[in-house]
Amino acid sequence: MKLSITTFTLLAGLSLSACGSAPAPQQTLADDLDWLIGCWATEQGTVEDWSSSDMNTLLGEGRSPRSDGTVFTEYLTISRNKDELYYLAAPTGTEPIMFTASERGAGMAVFENPDHDYPQRISYQRNGDTLSATISLMAGERSNQWIFAPCAD
Repeated sequence: MKLSITTFTLLAGLSLSACGSAPAPQQTLADDLDWLIGCWATEQGTVEDWSSSDMNTLLGEGRSPRSDGTVFTEYLTISRNKDELYYLAAPTGTEPIMFTASERGAGMAVFENPDHDYPQRISYQRNGDTLSATISLMAGERSNQWIFAPCAD
């Protein structure tokens, strides 16, 4: 009987070690950019509203009031393809423009397209309850920044 218990223990141990650990759950885009999700507004009335569409896509809408009383609207998408992140901006009345993530980290992401006239660089930075969005040329010229706070309910 002692032999069979030893054999059973050995076989059970080998079986468990052969199984290894379960694969880690795949990190989603919402996990990477959860700090961006939500409605954000500036004091001047510009709004960006971001939501998670699926594991690999965030959808956004940007609205900015103009001095002539109209509203500039653009539809935004951040998507993941393998390890790359892409930012697609589609201002009303123009062709969509694609940017590729060049930097990302805790509470920040930078997207670039050096072939686009302006902007060539779009960056987001979350600091506490504020979100800053900056657009510029590649070297930082012609920089415009918006400081957002969570939208009022």
